[in-house]
Amino acid sequence: MTLHLLKLIWNQRKANALIILELFLVFIVLWVCNYQLYVYFQRLNEPLGFDYKHVYKVIISELPDTHPDWREGRNHIEEVYELMDRIRVCPGVEHVSISLSAMPFAGYYNGGKLISDSTVVWLKWGNISSEFIDVFRLKPENPAVDLKKELVENRILMSPDVWEKLFPEGTQEYVFYLNEDKNETLRTHRITTPVKLSAYHSPHPHAYDFLRKNELIEFGGGNIEVMIRVQPEADKNFPAKFKEQMKGRLAVGNTYVTELGSVEEFKKRYYAVGGDEDNFYQQLFILGFFMVNVF
Repeated sequence: MTLHLLKLIWNQRKANALIILELFLVFIVLWVCNYQLYVYFQRLNEPLGFDYKHVYKVIISELPDTHPDWREGRNHIEEVYELMDRIRVCPGVEHVSISLSAMPFAGYYNGGKLISDSTVVWLKWGNISSEFIDVFRLKPENPAVDLKKELVENRILMSPDVWEKLFPEGTQEYVFYLNEDKNETLRTHRITTPVKLSAYHSPHPHAYDFLRKNELIEFGGGNIEVMIRVQPEADKNFPAKFKEQMKGRLAVGNTYVTELGSVEEFKKRYYAVGGDEDNFYQQLFILGFFMVNVF
């Protein structure tokens, strides 16, 4: 019986070869589809590297010099800091920070670079006050490190992918530069956990520099971001309660608060404009289509 079966297989070897080829192709397609699904969902499950829940951006405006209430000789940055002091005592507010181009899901990207010998690492660069670490709950790679204490002048916080590219050999000489002339030197660092631009991206190189108030006052600021973290139990219709509780205290000189913008809403707009969410679901549909056809 066995010999008979072997003879049948041999006599039908051409047909069997086609079946084996077909099964091999089916295996390859299924493997590729499943691997892509695994990569996508693994990426979605990776931590963002920050916590944006219950965080709001304070939208701040400045009166034009043609406005009847405009006052001459006022400093906008000083007024922003005074507004921050007022907001800190608002019921329900946990932390208040100020930053430049560091807010996630902002829709703009402040690119920068760090240089070590011949290695150049391009990254997202942000200038932050130490409270930014509390607002977005940035975590150190080493749990024993206090990032707030480490964020001082001539010291930056960087994500692990920046460090690995700058010093692949694990050197202990922590010297890197801000430009090719090497006249702006940074000698110390601290590493955060990996940081992502969005849930649909892989971790992206990030660096945070200490934001100095005197520099803001002297040079002004581009994308100034005043951020607040709200206590979870207070975050129910908080913007309306905030305006009511802070009534009459949301203007200093020529500077005033117009509204609060939830980072959750910024995230939705960021995904809509960038198409990240749509691209993800399109890729899922294509993979599902291939798998249905294979079966």
